[in-house]
Amino acid sequence: MIRFFAAVCMLCLFSFQAAAKEGELIVALEDWPSSFNPALQSGTIVFSIGAQLFSGLTMLDKNGEAVPYLAKKWELSSDKKTYTFYLHENAYFHDNTQITADDVVFSINFSRKNHPFFPFLEHIDSVKKISEYCLEIRLKYPMERFPSFLLPIFVPILPQYYYSFTSLEFPVVGSGPFRIVSFEENSTISLERFDKFFLRDKPKLERLTYKIYFDFYEIFYALKNNDVDMFMFYSCNGVSSYLDKFALEQFSVFPIDMIYPYMVITYNMRKPLFQDIRVRRALSLALDKEKLASYFESRSVKPVNGGIPATNEYYVPVGDVCDVELANALLDEAGYYRDNTGKRFSITMDYLAYSYMSEIIHWIQREWSKKLGIELQLRDRNVFANAGNEGLLADFDLFFDELLLYHDLFIGMYRLYTEKNIGRAKLWTNIGAYRNKNVDTLFEAVVKAENETEKRKLYAQIQKVLAEDYASLWLISNMYYVITKKNIHGVETLPYTLMSPMLDVTAE
Repeated sequence: MIRFFAAVCMLCLFSFQAAAKEGELIVALEDWPSSFNPALQSGTIVFSIGAQLFSGLTMLDKNGEAVPYLAKKWELSSDKKTYTFYLHENAYFHDNTQITADDVVFSINFSRKNHPFFPFLEHIDSVKKISEYCLEIRLKYPMERFPSFLLPIFVPILPQYYYSFTSLEFPVVGSGPFRIVSFEENSTISLERFDKFFLRDKPKLERLTYKIYFDFYEIFYALKNNDVDMFMFYSCNGVSSYLDKFALEQFSVFPIDMIYPYMVITYNMRKPLFQDIRVRRALSLALDKEKLASYFESRSVKPVNGGIPATNEYYVPVGDVCDVELANALLDEAGYYRDNTGKRFSITMDYLAYSYMSEIIHWIQREWSKKLGIELQLRDRNVFANAGNEGLLADFDLFFDELLLYHDLFIGMYRLYTEKNIGRAKLWTNIGAYRNKNVDTLFEAVVKAENETEKRKLYAQIQKVLAEDYASLWLISNMYYVITKKNIHGVETLPYTLMSPMLDVTAE
């Protein structure tokens, strides 16, 4: 990792200056990115930076529909299985070499192999160059939404001559609206407008600076003190948890409706304890999710069962309600009896140390101890710093996290439950090693679905199967927001806000 950052520094031509300048936007991040390349690692931080450093064939409009980006247009064959993409001929990488179809073909195949969400690209049959600025993607089945999968955060366009390696230690040579200038690890990342960007007069900003903090309260203090301009955050109680009414009047706050976040506990199915469905069911039945959701003053916070929040159009109500008596009976039946102190066993849960999440985690700890006699030991892991550590993502009992479904469930949901995404030593894959052939079959059927009605029925079945199998311990939905100074414009129209290319964002 040290050599990786050293390689990036060799490309930096200018030194970072801390004071904000005209045309500069300063964004707060709550952690250091595990990578600058979204084809290698995922998450909101990696995606926020990656969307600025790299272009994609397409991007999303404010309604979540694919629109041209590096591809100035595309055509679909009569059998609806072959897409032909035509590239901008004036597109350059940040080292001033021209982007060609060879690079795009390479980039698509690179994401098919390396992206943490790679199963969403498995329906690609072939990718081939047609000419210097034209390529063809052949699908196994017709898929109307396919162009919306080719975003910078899912299939970033990479220079083949730099990224044809198996190591993570790549120089950062991007293709997006901003190029990296310099960075200081765990402190700042400085980007500047790329003058040879293929879209005329874009981006509007001259500079984009990321400042790294490790505490939400510190970030909101920085906002109030004009040290930063913008922050994407998540909270069950919204911004009122951090700013009083008077302070809030200085800012604009936008909810991000298209990513469907929720909190979940992942079982490590490699452990015999969690291979017993009675144990998984008991742990779930002991938690009153309705009560948990009621603690938060937000209509976005609701119980989740079956892996899809109620705010998503494909949600169907599934799952059991809280039943402590049944939960204890199941543990007895499984042979996990209480000892003379009332304790059954101890388990460990890894978690991310964000302040508002810790309240929920300690609530779970108390509930399981009081109702089931299970001791929950907590282990705070700095998972971002250890991304790629295979032991971290295999040697655990339970993993508490927050997940996003993004604009299409085949991207955001399939990756979490398919056998194909096990053992990849990457966060936000199938780290719990969950296996269910029926689930894989149903997701494959989603791709082949010929109409929306059939697709809805399949997602209803998927939720039912996952809920009946207690594949994970889903908790409650959440909401993401972006808070900005009132002189920042254009963010509100971006479907993924900071994770979208900030082409038309301005700072007055």
